[in-house]
Amino acid sequence: MGTANQIEQELMSYISDHKIRNTHSHHLPEQAMVDFDLDKLINNTYLQWQQVTPGTTAESRTAYLEKTRYKSYFVWLQKAIGELYGISEPITAQNWNQISDQIRKAHQNPDFYMDVLKNKCKYQKVIVDTYWNPGSDNGRPELFTPAFRLDLFFLGYKKGLRNHDGVSLEENFGELPDNLQDYVEWVRKWIIQKKSEGCVALKIAMAYERSLHFEKVTREQAERVFRLKESDITQEDIRCFQDYLFWKICEIAAEVSLPLQCHTGMGQVIDTNILQLNNVIKNNPETKFVLLHCGFLWVDDLFSIVDGYPNLYPDLTWLPILSYTASKRVMHQLIEMSQIDKICWGCDTWTVEESYGSLLAFRFSLCSVLREKIEDGYLSVNNAKDIIDKILFDNAGKIYV
Repeated sequence: MGTANQIEQELMSYISDHKIRNTHSHHLPEQAMVDFDLDKLINNTYLQWQQVTPGTTAESRTAYLEKTRYKSYFVWLQKAIGELYGISEPITAQNWNQISDQIRKAHQNPDFYMDVLKNKCKYQKVIVDTYWNPGSDNGRPELFTPAFRLDLFFLGYKKGLRNHDGVSLEENFGELPDNLQDYVEWVRKWIIQKKSEGCVALKIAMAYERSLHFEKVTREQAERVFRLKESDITQEDIRCFQDYLFWKICEIAAEVSLPLQCHTGMGQVIDTNILQLNNVIKNNPETKFVLLHCGFLWVDDLFSIVDGYPNLYPDLTWLPILSYTASKRVMHQLIEMSQIDKICWGCDTWTVEESYGSLLAFRFSLCSVLREKIEDGYLSVNNAKDIIDKILFDNAGKIYV
């Protein structure tokens, strides 16, 4: 066995040259990025979730950088910008406009977008959740395969509703059925249609809207929303409708053999931990539940059930760019506690720059974990390369068939 540095170099070289099946993203279509500069780029990354913006003056940008420079999102975005645009110095208020010009010029090149994703990132396939246009492949079926986002259907208890992204159910899918039985069949029809159009997974991100505790309610409880005046519908009526629909979606996912990707952890954060889904996972053994983000911040929930259900699949999506410290801990324990053929990773980003930054964070975290396990005598270098093969490429090809 070589030195720690030699092992790390060998592993990083192997990871960096490896083709990837990216299991979760929100990539914008390339035409939406043609006028990007540094400000627009930042506004389409996780940095825009902060309560601080760069502004347009040297003073406001300096203040912004002082507040954000060491945040994980910024660190990995800056590393990606440095590699993609050949910039060796950190982003400053003084070079801000120059970097903006480079970004703008690059995105005016019609080949830049796909070149980064296919050649720099080495993505062979990317599962994309275009929640603003559910089920789209961005017009690039050679790279993108859709996950069909189903959150809008949970709004079907009332006409005219929009979700937290401002997207309308009716504008995307037409007039709503007026009774529960027809509504469930309507949802089933759309799922079958989207599968025929190329969707390889279903996606639920209701943790941004509500608890992940979906009870097994009766049909009678669920259909009350269709009998009541809109003004008489209570939160309990809405919950029963949504709980019933979620269980039906789990059944449909099994019927049509589509994995169900579930956003877990971050969101509205009250009861969005993985154990809220325990009863659903247990009672739908034919449904593949892909637990995106591994329930971060409540990752111990995952470890409590990861080896108990053959239909549970942990996905490291988003985690390394959120916190490489947390992602390392999760990777260490998943290697020890989960079946290695179940684990995948996705960038969970909108832009090519942040996608590459997310990939850099993932490579760094995985390489560090595997090196430590080799040093501890837990793995050999060949074992580590086998794990890389599976997490980066092989597993997704078996899960999303």
